[in-house]
Amino acid sequence: MEIPLPDSPRAASTPLKRKRCEVSASDPGLHIDDSASTVNCSSIPTEVPPYKDKKYIVHEDRLLELFRRCPVCTSRCAVDSVTFGTLLRVTQQCPRCEFTNQWSSQPMVNNVPAGNLQLCAAVLFTGSSFSQISKFLGAFNIQGLSEQCFYRHQAKLLIPTVNWQWKLEQDDLIREALESGSVTLGGDMQADSPGHSAKYGSYTMMNLASNKVIDIQLVQSNEVGNSVHMEKEGFVRSLTMLEVRGVNVEAIVTDRHTGVQKFLREEKKDIRHYFNPWHMGKGQEAVAKWTSMANNMQNVHTHHNALFPRCLHGPLVGEGDVEKISPMYHTSNLEAFHSLIIRFSPKSTSFSFRGMLQIAALHYNENATRSHATTLEGVLGYTIVYPKYKRGDYTVQALNTRATSAAHSGGCDGKRTLGPALLIVNKVDNGGRHGISDAE
Repeated sequence: MEIPLPDSPRAASTPLKRKRCEVSASDPGLHIDDSASTVNCSSIPTEVPPYKDKKYIVHEDRLLELFRRCPVCTSRCAVDSVTFGTLLRVTQQCPRCEFTNQWSSQPMVNNVPAGNLQLCAAVLFTGSSFSQISKFLGAFNIQGLSEQCFYRHQAKLLIPTVNWQWKLEQDDLIREALESGSVTLGGDMQADSPGHSAKYGSYTMMNLASNKVIDIQLVQSNEVGNSVHMEKEGFVRSLTMLEVRGVNVEAIVTDRHTGVQKFLREEKKDIRHYFNPWHMGKGQEAVAKWTSMANNMQNVHTHHNALFPRCLHGPLVGEGDVEKISPMYHTSNLEAFHSLIIRFSPKSTSFSFRGMLQIAALHYNENATRSHATTLEGVLGYTIVYPKYKRGDYTVQALNTRATSAAHSGGCDGKRTLGPALLIVNKVDNGGRHGISDAE
């Protein structure tokens, strides 16, 4: 379905002079009627797109100094200013020679101040919150925009653009999977709260060979009865979608979720199912399970250990869990992606959940294959870390090249980033509509 975006006002005739604009500085708004300006403030095509243009912090009194003298007769001018969010508009009028000029601090994108749009995008694409950014701008006394304007931009422009961009990314990943012949997937769920009280769960499917997130399914607990069933539902939705698109799934690596195990065992017998080794052993619980083996081999399945009082398996028929440990691929990168999701949508904060998941996936995929960093002399870079499990000992790790930001203005050649996604927003046609598929 297509999401209609706000209509752009039509240009009107431009008079020689007009009275000073009387719009309140506290009302940034989405659109500004610029049809009566003596100088056209609409976006002028340049080699540098607005989102790449550098911005500077300029004090108001120093800026207005540039307009106090008439450039024609050098007389002192009457200077008026008004703000529309981050945009400053200055009107300069000479009482002596009647010279008039109007200047805007930023270009317009279909009658939307580019700075307002880019501030909203920067907040959203970096996983920040409007309240925190607003506090920062207020403490610095930098002109910002209203919360209403921020959420209006987000709903009408940014989230549809993220959805559109994710669809392009996913189509490319599925095309790569089809070209590879068969794939091994890793799947896992992350809930929006711990325990069994989660409202939402996001199930991530990753192509383990390419280390790219290929699909994310958002499941609400009331869709499936309760939060216990969300993981299986997310898994089934994701696997079904990929198979419908023609992806040949050779194997899947997951944790030992019983619902997922049963589904694959009964419904997808041609797909090999492996367990991630990390889920087979976790600290002291792993020791308790290991020591239970002596009982287990004697067909005794209750144990004198509070950490593991009873075996988790059903009747011992067929292969055991150890035989299903993944021989090659692990899901550690999938766990890393789930940590990245928390950066973009902390569990204590309310977000547009689907949009933030897609932003996190785009950011992860952008940086999934970073190369080994080198010094200016070409020497490979390393760092020393002190993992907790080493108890004071250290580990040497290779340094990767610096990760790009989701809203990074530079981007990388040949890669799809959310910085250039602003160009999609910037190029909304004059009819005020932009084709977005499956947007919510």
